[in-house]
Formats: sequence, C-alpha cells, structure tokens
Amino acid sequence: SEIEGDVNKGDDRCTNYHVLDDETRNKQYNVEGVVYYDSSDPPTLHPHDLGTSLDWKGEGWYRFLPPAGTTLTMRQPFSHGNCGTYGAGWLAGNHPLNPGESLNQTVCLFYHFVCDASQQVIIHNCGDYYVYYLSDIIGRYCGVEGV
Repeated sequence: SEIEGDVNKGDDRCTNYHVLDDETRNKQYNVEGVVYYDSSDPPTLHPHDLGTSLDWKGEGWYRFLPPAGTTLTMRQPFSHGNCGTYGAGWLAGNHPLNPGESLNQTVCLFYHFVCDASQQVIIHNCGDYYVYYLSDIIGRYCGVEGV
C-alpha cells in the first residue's frame, strides 16, 4: 500500500526558493518616487529609479513572506508608487487550489492602464503557501497578505 506523507516531500520547488520580503513591494506600500524593478538589468526611465529590487535574485522560484505579503496580489494596483515601482505586477488569474498542483498564469503590469504589459508565471501550491516561478519584468511583483 502507498504511504501517505507530506505532499511536498521531494518537491524541490517547495524548499529551494528565493524569498520576496521587502516591505516596499507590499500592495499597501504607496510612496510616490520609490521605483524598484524585478530585473537584473533595470531601466533608467524615471529620475526616481532605484535599480534592481533588493530581494530580486533573477529568474527562478520565489515565495512571498511578510512584510512583503504572503501571496502575489490578485487585485490591480490603483496608483503609481504602489508596491514600490512604476509598473506594479498583479495576478490576472487564480492560485491553484490543491496541494501539489501547479498553474500557468498571467501577471499584468500596471503602468497607465490595467494591463499594459504581461508576463507568464507558474504558481505551485505547497500546501500552506505558494511558490512562483518568476522572470525579469520592467516593474515589480506585488505582494499582499492572504490570497
């Protein structure tokens, strides 16, 4: 008979990830003039550009932790300065419901309109939390508490 155990046992994604925990990437953070990018080669588009996010390590698996939030927000940002960037990234889709399940989803980037640009991501349900496979964007992945 099959032994039931931890759904994440042996799943490298759920144990080998980078952490996004900078308070400025939380959706509640809204300070005009703080502009970071989740990019290894950030642009200099604005006089307030501060370069690469301090917690960004390049393409790979990430987990959101406080004070950045616990998940990638599913609510669109409402102003520049949200999440400490000019192009706040928000999830235009859902998180996978079942532990061990993965979904391909779209992150929209808010510059002037709801979804000026987009990036494909993978979201994996690790049981008590989610991990996200993220790539460089000209903006920033925006965190929130809860789903």
